[in-house]
Amino acid sequence: MATKSLWKAIAILVGAIVGAGVLGIPYAVAQSGYVLGLIILLIVGTAILFEFLMVADLTLSTPGKHQLVGLAKHYLGKKGKLMMQASIFFTVWGAMLAYAIGSGNVFATFFSQTSFYGIPLNLTFSIILLLLFSIPIYAGLKATESVELPLVLFLIGLIIIMCAFAFTHINLGNLQTANFSKAFLPYGVILFAIAGSMVIPEAKQALKGDAKLLRKAVIAGVLIPLTLYWFFTTVVVGVTGSQTSEVATIAFGQLTNPVVIVLGNIFALIAMATSFIALGLVLKDTFIQDLGMKNNQAYLLTMIVPLFMLFVAKSFTRILEITGAYSIGFAGILVGVMALKARKYKTKGLKLKNTALPYIVITIFIFGIVVTTMQILGISPF
Repeated sequence: MATKSLWKAIAILVGAIVGAGVLGIPYAVAQSGYVLGLIILLIVGTAILFEFLMVADLTLSTPGKHQLVGLAKHYLGKKGKLMMQASIFFTVWGAMLAYAIGSGNVFATFFSQTSFYGIPLNLTFSIILLLLFSIPIYAGLKATESVELPLVLFLIGLIIIMCAFAFTHINLGNLQTANFSKAFLPYGVILFAIAGSMVIPEAKQALKGDAKLLRKAVIAGVLIPLTLYWFFTTVVVGVTGSQTSEVATIAFGQLTNPVVIVLGNIFALIAMATSFIALGLVLKDTFIQDLGMKNNQAYLLTMIVPLFMLFVAKSFTRILEITGAYSIGFAGILVGVMALKARKYKTKGLKLKNTALPYIVITIFIFGIVVTTMQILGISPF
């Protein structure tokens, strides 16, 4: 029974992490060079693992049932709650915007024309798809657990199959590059792709509060997606090199074979559509439950921000980079501060009270915000 519960908790974590964010990693890594990109992957993966362990520790040792926002309120007060809420709001809006842009880019590859009545074709499709994706959000159509896990396994299977078909096309020269002027470009994108600490309280419930098993689940739940991302990125960058597209599967399919083109488009569209809808539903429900909005008001606020930003934002990868470095990074800083507060309060049952993990996480995420800002301003850290 314990083993079954452990695997269920791991599945919850992997399901929350693995998604459309993986599509942006190969392009970012190709820009920095594979060698530097792999180092960033290891650094960010370590920071996320430490953050997840801290959230698990706080969840286990804090009396009552709390989500991430509830933990922020408990340790940081009303201002901490508002800051965590704002971080989550901007993370979701950023993700929805990125997925709308990415989906439009994928659909535009099916056509030779580049515009529709003067509007760029990818923007046209992004608007259409955003409106289509918004229908289940308005209706509140949620996937059940029985659907979510098979879907994640299906997406993972597609990644493995695509990589198997493309493996013989790898050029090892593409994996021996390093571009120090863009060394930190993958940081925000990778951070975006492996975030998911909000579901740790759900994993705790699946394990009925078993602290030892939860920590095992957290470690496995982070390492499995990291390994998958490394494998996917290695194969894609090995095949496409400097030609890697912002939505990785586009160029990946074009430079391998028709099977990969079909599988890549299926993967990209399913991953982005399901992620868009799931996040939109969470945000709408948050507006309804936490802010007391009516369904129509919550729906409009959920959709209006990404719809408006479609006319301003252009780059799929840049949106992932900014959302990851700022919104998700800021939430990670708050988690580190919460862990330090829990020490100060001498919270009973806190296991990480004598470690440097909070300081390491806070330092990495602050550094990430600084280097991302320098990149946006065109300032090279080297």
